[in-house]
Amino acid sequence: MPNPSLAKQPNLDQWLALQPDGRVQVRTGKIDIGQRISTALMLIAAEELDVDPARVDILPVETGVSPDEGVTSGSNSMEESGEAVRRASATARRHLVALAAQALNVPESSLDVSDGLVRSRATNRSVTYWELAGGKPFAIPVDAAVELK
Repeated sequence: MPNPSLAKQPNLDQWLALQPDGRVQVRTGKIDIGQRISTALMLIAAEELDVDPARVDILPVETGVSPDEGVTSGSNSMEESGEAVRRASATARRHLVALAAQALNVPESSLDVSDGLVRSRATNRSVTYWELAGGKPFAIPVDAAVELK
């Protein structure tokens, strides 16, 4: 069954933004009501993106801006929002690594990522996610079939 959160909000920019100051902003429609969903979502995004968790900000839920994920209750927050954030983050990482390969003129297979720094093992040249994004939106859909870590 497709993820209901991604079905309603299929665009990567609805979930994730890279800020010029080196921060990653994650949007969710789930609120913390004692279960610390924001911490779990922050760790999921950081892991899939290969960035330090301290770089990730889970934005407060805001009507009309945040993804409409319906009710926050029990484990459905992780099943729905956790999976959506994971797939959005993995889609962003794949997209950014492809951009880095083009920018560095090397094959993607020669690249390593650590805390948002994409480095070529072949040339030792590097570029950051934030340099690649250039403050612009991703303007791509979340790939529901993206390979996850």
